[in-house]
Amino acid sequence: MGRPLAVATLVLGAASVMVAAGFFAIGWLELILLSFAIAAVGLALGIPALVVTYIQRARMGRRYIGIAVVGLMLCISYLSVGLTAFWEMGCNIAEENGLAVVRTYVDAEYGYYSHQAILAGRGQYAPLSAIVGDPVYGTALASLIRRTGTYVCGDCARIDGKAVTSQEMAFCATPRKYHRYGRKTFVVQADGVVWAKDLGCSRMVDDIPATPAMAGWTRVEVIPNRFEVPAGAKPGARGAIPVGASGSSEPRGQEPRGQSLGVSGASGSGASGS
Repeated sequence: MGRPLAVATLVLGAASVMVAAGFFAIGWLELILLSFAIAAVGLALGIPALVVTYIQRARMGRRYIGIAVVGLMLCISYLSVGLTAFWEMGCNIAEENGLAVVRTYVDAEYGYYSHQAILAGRGQYAPLSAIVGDPVYGTALASLIRRTGTYVCGDCARIDGKAVTSQEMAFCATPRKYHRYGRKTFVVQADGVVWAKDLGCSRMVDDIPATPAMAGWTRVEVIPNRFEVPAGAKPGARGAIPVGASGSSEPRGQEPRGQSLGVSGASGSGASGS
């Protein structure tokens, strides 16, 4: 009985590797699941095969012990590599969810700004809590944050050390649990350029650097503005006067800056993006 078990283990181990290679060549998820099943069966057969061949080594010889060992090594190696690959796939999916939240947020802010520009003649951005509560532009964002739940997101308080005004956008999304839900933290400003960086932990960015690329951030994409903004009501430069009765250039104060939504699982209340 030890011989067929040893041979079957070796065959299944080799088959799991070949099926997995087919997945990387074709990209069918069914193949990686099939290779996992094959490797698991090979592992289940390989352990008794090794025990039986070792007990009966005097009669069968040591060759079948080697066959069982090689088969087991193939199955165990593939399972360990495969589990790591699955973990990385999960991280990538979580990061895509985080990026989707950033895209939806920026789109909602652009819509809100355009709406304010049409109504009041000058647009302004709003804190995340106000955007999420907006029945027109925040519904999709609030739904996405609740549905994914893998990223914590919130406003950044400063850009290059200066308080964010209502004419500026500063947003951060970081993994709820580092590595389990991704490793990249995303930040974006009113220009729609999304920046990503592995901060080594889940941490909200409190201050976005003036030049993120110089601080080690990687440019991911540019989110286009699909809303029309009346002439003269486009986002102003730094220090532009926000909409308000005072008419002075103050940080937008509808809500405290740095608040986060999407479950408070990120470590640290905030940090510089440098």
